Amino acid sequence: MLLKTEGIVLRTIKYRETSVISDIYTAEKGLLSVLANGVRKQKSRMGAALFQPSSIVDIVLYYKESSKLHRLKEIKIATPLFSINEKIKKIAIAQFIIEISKKTATNQDPSPHLFSFIRNHLIQLENTPSPDSLQPLKFLLELCPFLGITPDFDRIRNGFFDMKEGTTVITQPNHPHFLSPEKASILMDISKSEICPSVKLEDRREILSAMLDYYKIHIDGMKELNSPEILRIILER
Repeated sequence: MLLKTEGIVLRTIKYRETSVISDIYTAEKGLLSVLANGVRKQKSRMGAALFQPSSIVDIVLYYKESSKLHRLKEIKIATPLFSINEKIKKIAIAQFIIEISKKTATNQDPSPHLFSFIRNHLIQLENTPSPDSLQPLKFLLELCPFLGITPDFDRIRNGFFDMKEGTTVITQPNHPHFLSPEKASILMDISKSEICPSVKLEDRREILSAMLDYYKIHIDGMKELNSPEILRIILER
């Protein structure tokens, strides 16, 4: 059947001489692998630029419920994103958002709300003249409820944050996956603040690393990412 839906390109790889296969997170069907024939030909009406990760697109494809690969019929930009592909800081944050989305969307059922969440973060990044260095951390925290792993910072005030348990505790855990009360308090402030608070560079670095560990603990298949090290370098400038 023909399926018309909006999607976010998460990854694209070359296929044979002139085609590509893209992983596209869609509003209706969740994560789909899509085959686009001939798009790398010089005179193709579907330019390869449309398949760049973070592109928000409208697609029409030949969808089969039993198939793992769906053939693309049409594609066009749904929401143009310019500065995301031009400014180094925005490129780094967008890559981070896309990589986290790809890793976490694999095991998720279709969710229009999750799709809108990722889409809105990309549009917000596009429209922000100078993105805050805490934006990647805010993205991780705000994504947690969609994945069923929301941290509980209210159980113990001024306690250690036990990343295995996903909650604050009175005593220091007997494993290395925790944040000190001071760092846990900063993380709680970030999670509950509409405006990103001021956070020192070393604290920001440690807390981002801790949240990535939190994801690895609670999300199956969440391994080392490619983007965080690049992100740290860019956001520390």
